[in-house]
Amino acid sequence: MFESIEIILAAGLGAMLAVFYFGGLWWTLRCLSTSQRPLAIYFASLTTRMVIALLVFTGFAAYGVWQTFAACFLGFLITRIALLRFLGREPSLATAAQRSGP
Repeated sequence: MFESIEIILAAGLGAMLAVFYFGGLWWTLRCLSTSQRPLAIYFASLTTRMVIALLVFTGFAAYGVWQTFAACFLGFLITRIALLRFLGREPSLATAAQRSGP
C-alpha cells in the first residue's frame, strides 16, 4: 500500500515538474521579444529549469527505487504530451508565410 502511494506521489511530482519546466519555457519565449537582454533571460531560464529538473530526477535515482523514478519520469512525459495537446502548437513564421502564398 505504501509503495503505491509513493508511486502516485512520484508521478504527481513529475507532472508538477513538467508544468514548471514547460511553463517556464513558455514564459521565457513570451518575454524574449520585449526584453532588452534576451540572451541573458534565455540562458538564466534554461539553467534554472535544467538544474531543478536534474535535481528532482537525480533525487529519485539516488533514492534507489527505480519504480518511483520511472513514475516521476512518466508523469513528466505524460504532462508534456497533455500540455502540447491542450495548448496546441503556434504556427511558426515560415508556416504562416507558406499559407499566405507569394
